[in-house]
Amino acid sequence: MDNNPLNASIFLYRNIFCNKEFEDILSGIISCYYHIVLKKTLLPPNDENYIRDVILHDYLKNQQFKNKHLSLCNYHFDKEIVEKDGKVDIRVLSVKPYIDDYAYYIIECKRLDNKNQNGISGLNGEYIREGIMRFVSKEYPFYKKTAGMIGFVVAEMDIEQNIEEINNLINKIPETNIQKKIVKKQIVSCFNFSYYSIHNIENESKCIYHLMLDLSKNVEFIAYCLEEYKFANGLSRKEVNTLFKKYNIIDYIVKCYGALHTMGGLAIAEDIHSLIQDIKKKK
Repeated sequence: MDNNPLNASIFLYRNIFCNKEFEDILSGIISCYYHIVLKKTLLPPNDENYIRDVILHDYLKNQQFKNKHLSLCNYHFDKEIVEKDGKVDIRVLSVKPYIDDYAYYIIECKRLDNKNQNGISGLNGEYIREGIMRFVSKEYPFYKKTAGMIGFVVAEMDIEQNIEEINNLINKIPETNIQKKIVKKQIVSCFNFSYYSIHNIENESKCIYHLMLDLSKNVEFIAYCLEEYKFANGLSRKEVNTLFKKYNIIDYIVKCYGALHTMGGLAIAEDIHSLIQDIKKKK
């Protein structure tokens, strides 16, 4: 059930859907993105929760940043709020003015890469199955007939072409109840990768906004470290991901980037291996 029933005539889409309040929130998130890119913040290629947490804790919950982006000051941002069978990535709760505990927007985050882009088993397919469908199936509620998704683009790609690949997959899945495919919706004049789609849910038109954030340059060095460690130790990517998460290696790479980026791949792998062994000995 929609958590804020309103007069449907207000939100019936015509050619261009517009929820100015939510677009103001998204414009603030786009500002977070630009700061991350300009600061060359290192990010992992295989951990969307880590990337989400950087956006959330370094920016959306940072009062100094919010004070410079006043539209964000009207909202409280938190993560992993339980909704039925799942945990939402970002909840946006109105605090100025406070309305009630159910007056909040939901934003779901997913990684996207350039592998198997036209296959349902790739990350494009997951973007639909584990993202769009969570709203369409009513696992996650809409607020003011609006919800949002963020695609973390972790590999170089033609984003416009990838949107077409996602639309092609959507057309093959009738359960998406697609009423209007993903199309461009300019929110900030200098940002070209914002979109929206319309879905028919219980005979009502509801909107999902989509931001595609190109973080491919930010993940390059950590991806390089992952690959070098994998090759040096004869491990699978899954095994390396598990090790790096267990021993907080991503945080170590971020902290020691200044020294590590001057080293060769084998030296980086040996340094990380020594760190892991040291941690094991202390346990």
